[in-house]
Amino acid sequence: MNKTANFDLPQWEKSDFIQMDDFNAAFGTLDGALKTQADALAGKAGGEDLAAVRESVAAMAQTIAKGKICRIKYGTYTGDGKNGSANPNQVSTDFYPVLFAIWDGGNSPQFVVRGNGLLYQSLGQNNQLTWQNNGLKWYCDSASYGYSPATIQYNASGMAYYYVVLGYEQ
Repeated sequence: MNKTANFDLPQWEKSDFIQMDDFNAAFGTLDGALKTQADALAGKAGGEDLAAVRESVAAMAQTIAKGKICRIKYGTYTGDGKNGSANPNQVSTDFYPVLFAIWDGGNSPQFVVRGNGLLYQSLGQNNQLTWQNNGLKWYCDSASYGYSPATIQYNASGMAYYYVVLGYEQ
C-alpha cells in the first residue's frame, strides 16, 4: 500500500487487501489535522488578530468615506418652447455633475462629459453648455435645418425629455 505525501494516508492499489484498521488510522489522521486547522482559525478570530481585523475594517471605512462615491439623478421634463441664453434649460443636483445624458424619445440619446462646453443635438446644432458645481445649464440661440432653436435646445413646447446626471459629492 502506498501513502500520501502530506498526511501519510493510505493509497490502496488493486492488489492490496483493505482492512478496517487502515480506514480507522486514516480517519484518525484526518480528524487530527482538521482539529489543528480549526484551532488555528479560531485563534485568528480572537485576541490580537481580531483587533487587527477591526482596525483593517475601520481603515477601509475611512477610505470609502473619503472617496468619491457616485451619485445619480434622473428625471423628465416637458418643454415650454423657450430658448436662448435668457431662457436656458437647467438641471440642478445636490452633487458635482460629471456626465449628462438627454433623450427626446425619438432621436439617439446625447451624452456629454464635464469639460465639454457643447451639448450636441442630433438635428445638427450644438447647445452652449455650462457646468456648475451643483448642476448644468444649456441653451441654443439659432435654428438649424428648419428646426426651431427651442427644438435644438431640447425644449420644444409640450415635448417630453428624459435625462440622467452622474457625479459625486465634493
